Amino acid sequence: MSRGLLPAVGLWLLAGCGPVLPEVESLQVERASWDSVLVVLHFEKPASLAARPILPDHVVVTLFDAHYDTLYTGRDSVLFVPDGMLGPNEPVLVEACGIFGTSTVCEQRPIHASPKRIDSEVVVTYPTDSEEMARGTYRLAPRLRRARFGASDWEDVEGLIPDSVEALVRVLDTEDSGLRVPMRLGGGRFDLRRAEGYRDYRFYLMSALRERGEAEVEFRLITKFRNGPLTVGSSVVSVNRKSEEEQAAEVSLLAEAAGNVLLRRLSRVSSNRRAYVFVNEWEYLPDTRRYRAEIELHWKPIARRNWRELVGRLEAGERGDRARLTLIRASDEARRAWEDEVSGEILELGNLESDPGEERR
Repeated sequence: MSRGLLPAVGLWLLAGCGPVLPEVESLQVERASWDSVLVVLHFEKPASLAARPILPDHVVVTLFDAHYDTLYTGRDSVLFVPDGMLGPNEPVLVEACGIFGTSTVCEQRPIHASPKRIDSEVVVTYPTDSEEMARGTYRLAPRLRRARFGASDWEDVEGLIPDSVEALVRVLDTEDSGLRVPMRLGGGRFDLRRAEGYRDYRFYLMSALRERGEAEVEFRLITKFRNGPLTVGSSVVSVNRKSEEEQAAEVSLLAEAAGNVLLRRLSRVSSNRRAYVFVNEWEYLPDTRRYRAEIELHWKPIARRNWRELVGRLEAGERGDRARLTLIRASDEARRAWEDEVSGEILELGNLESDPGEERR
């Protein structure tokens, strides 16, 4: 329910002098939240012994945003402020006017919108091409947040988030000024070769790879939110220049080391056995610098006739760190051996190291 403004003393008529407009004594602007404001206008009488009070016809309050567009105009004293559609700390002007017949007396006070930010998980996979190192994919899940009124924490707020963002991509610890790459909320693909300045970026990237063997590339996403730029999120990707052949060799060593660990866990006899390990398919995840591979382990104790077969998904870092194997399928004897030693479908392998003493044929 709206409430009318509470004008105090209105127009004063001075004997023999005609109407004299009152002066504003005070404009009271109080906020109980970012979404509302209480406005009360008081007038004071002109100095005269013969004066008598006359109340204004009504009071009109108007809110203007930073572009001087009207957010509200009316006679309510408690006003709704559309904070969600305003920029972070955007200036808002409160104008209250007393109407006295054909005359108007006004006063203004500034307030501001809430501090805001856009929080988003930024997942960047780069590069997806090992030669040019120009293409990649990204995924965003943004949400608009504002400082909670009268508190130090943040809260979600309904508001329009711009659909387009711009990524500033640069090689860290170099003089690279960066590329500006257009992106969209949600996710998609990008090709850095389309951005102005790509040749300079590639020069710094290749220089870092030659000097240090790896480089860190920062993706900082920015959007224009009404009254200025606002950071959406950022991600730093470690890039190393390894050929596909070098990566395949690393995967092969990791698969062999994982096979050694599996044999020690699943085979009670550590000698007098034959074993093979194969890599069916693999991929490198540059954002986490880890490998994911499907491997097959085949082994047979010398005294047994049947081979045991197990297929699993191996995940491990480039150096074999935090390795784990997820069981995909297994022969009957291999599954029984697995269930005797492992609870569930996942076996944590720890840090893999090659074991030259383990026999491979």
